[in-house]
Amino acid sequence: MNKKMILSKSILFIMIVAFIGLFKIIFGEENTLIGVTVITLALMIIEKKPSEKFVVSFSKILFMNVFLGLCSFLSYKSLILGLILNTTVMFIVAYVCSYNLNEGLYIPFGLQYMFMLNTPVDDKKFIIRLAALIFGALFSVTLQYIINRKNDVSINKFKLENEVFKYKKNFTKKSLMFSYGVRMALVMGISTFIMEKIDLPEVRWIMYTVFSLTKPYKDNCNERISKRIEGTLIGSIIFIVLFTIIESSVLRSLILMVVGYANTYITEYKKMIICVTISALGTVAIGQQLFFITLERIIFIIIGAIISKVINNYVLPFSTITDEKCNLELKC
Repeated sequence: MNKKMILSKSILFIMIVAFIGLFKIIFGEENTLIGVTVITLALMIIEKKPSEKFVVSFSKILFMNVFLGLCSFLSYKSLILGLILNTTVMFIVAYVCSYNLNEGLYIPFGLQYMFMLNTPVDDKKFIIRLAALIFGALFSVTLQYIINRKNDVSINKFKLENEVFKYKKNFTKKSLMFSYGVRMALVMGISTFIMEKIDLPEVRWIMYTVFSLTKPYKDNCNERISKRIEGTLIGSIIFIVLFTIIESSVLRSLILMVVGYANTYITEYKKMIICVTISALGTVAIGQQLFFITLERIIFIIIGAIISKVINNYVLPFSTITDEKCNLELKC
């Protein structure tokens, strides 16, 4: 790893932290995690040159953001309505945003919806949340166009019709897009139902786990499960040791910053989970018993892993071995 790469990653990390901090100041603490998904989406799409006019790209992301915001807000009106909306939303996110797995746009949108579910707002603050979502769409697309500086972008009727045809064609149980959407909807429905029944503050970890582990191909899910559990156990042990020895809140915060920064260099999934585990436990450890909160995370991760294992392997499963005709471009 050369000095240039270290410098660029360090600058990027500082800019991300600064953006999230500024986002929190402008839109409030309850919308901080939306800022995380906004910068995540922005960093993902700037790597690709725009293939549509600015207004078209902005309208698509704006519609998705507002749609997710409205559904997350209405889902708390009743348990039944929440289950219907949560499963429907996650099906749409997985189905529509996974047409090209290399882009992975289902990740920021899926996380954004879950973050909003776990930080609900009242009627007055919902207006601020909508403003945050509108800004997020505008910021992401604007940054993409500024970075790429592409002036000869155009869209034609053929391309639009072809995209619509692609979604219609894949709306069948034999399609990987449809299969993935159904499985994502099921794991979300199950995890949100459990969240309603278990009255513990960090039960949301089940939801984040099933979202992380549910993949288009069951092979990828199975491969991740063992790494997720192993990384969680290792990270939990490291967390317990560090936070038992170090009681200073300043030093603990410094540890979390170092772990977050180090995670920007990691590509191996198990090592990423180790860092994520330390960060997640560290942010909720204030005022709670370390051993209890750690045990709680381990249990919830295991529950999420079991749900993902069952659904991904037995509900419309797709395998990279048996379904080679469905490549990463989802052309099936």
